[in-house]
Amino acid sequence: MNNQGKFQKSEIKRLNQVCKQYYEEYKQFVDNKELPDFKPQYDNNLGANTYAIAKCPNEKFSYYRILVSPKIKDLNKDVKKAVFFHEFTHIEDQFLVERQLHSHEEAHKLLGVYSEYRASRVETMVLLNFNSYSENKIIYRDDTLFYETDRQKVPVEKFLSKQREKELYNASKRLEYLNSETDNSKRLKLYLETMQGVLYYIGHVDLCAEFYTESLDEFLDFAPFSKIFGDKITKYFNLILDHREIDINALYEIKELQDEIVLDHVQY
Repeated sequence: MNNQGKFQKSEIKRLNQVCKQYYEEYKQFVDNKELPDFKPQYDNNLGANTYAIAKCPNEKFSYYRILVSPKIKDLNKDVKKAVFFHEFTHIEDQFLVERQLHSHEEAHKLLGVYSEYRASRVETMVLLNFNSYSENKIIYRDDTLFYETDRQKVPVEKFLSKQREKELYNASKRLEYLNSETDNSKRLKLYLETMQGVLYYIGHVDLCAEFYTESLDEFLDFAPFSKIFGDKITKYFNLILDHREIDINALYEIKELQDEIVLDHVQY
């Protein structure tokens, strides 16, 4: 493992090449050669559990960026590619919706949480060695994928079990902290980040359930999440699962329900 706390110049040069290569592979993977350019930026101060973050253009930067943490150096090749494909999906989602709405702000508002679901699906595809986004690949019980926390490959059902346990724990702890926070803007930010984290799991399980040879219904039981978020969360998850592809009308419907759920817990 590379425990260095920051990037060296030689590492940045090598990672620039890796980013460029992965982005070309992503364009082939999703069959979209029209995606916008992006620039990697190396940030030694990203959060402890963060490998990379996609950033949209704003008043300061006129281009898409991916902030990359030194922690990325600790990942093996397969997981590193999955992380970048996850972030590339955020860029593609924003690009596609913004092109339809002709509004950067509106696209970002609609995609802020939902895009984590799509990005997680793509990440899972990479971990399971899909050759393209449109591939109808059969996933078998003895297929394995890399679980980063354990730094080893595990069977699909064990992977999903661990992911569910992790996201339930994280959600519970975050909302526990939220209850002690008095600043409503911080409460809103934390609640939305909590929903994003849970959609990582929803993306994983949905992709696996779509192609698995056996039933994964036990992992699509959202009752444990309802105990944390309330009964509306199951309706929210199912609405998302009904719209795996970008649909503007559906995005507005999803955002409306999302706002209801947030309003039940956060006054802003």
